Amino acid sequence: MTWDRAYANLKQTFVPGSEIKRSNSGRTYCVDSWFDEDGQENLRYTVANKVIPVVWIRVSFEQLMTEGELRTAWFIARFYDGKDLGGCNFTTIGALLCGIGVAVKAKRGLYRLKS
Repeated sequence: MTWDRAYANLKQTFVPGSEIKRSNSGRTYCVDSWFDEDGQENLRYTVANKVIPVVWIRVSFEQLMTEGELRTAWFIARFYDGKDLGGCNFTTIGALLCGIGVAVKAKRGLYRLKS
């Protein structure tokens, strides 16, 4: 799948109000909005009003498609300069990629390309 196709699927599947199904969480995560700010598109979701830049989703998608997996350690190194700032955005991106059928959760901190 290409990023353009994945992105279209994300926008179609995860409209505002849609639940983001995350395992091992007792909280309900929902899409609040897709919005542009300072020339960058973002996804806001309803846990503490968190925001994920769409470019993070794209780069994570490309990592999954290229390497066949997406790991917490890679995510922290890539987006948080090696500082563990919690896994909320990582697991949300993993859940988004699972939601469009390109990933499966293998274990905590690891998503694999769906075969």
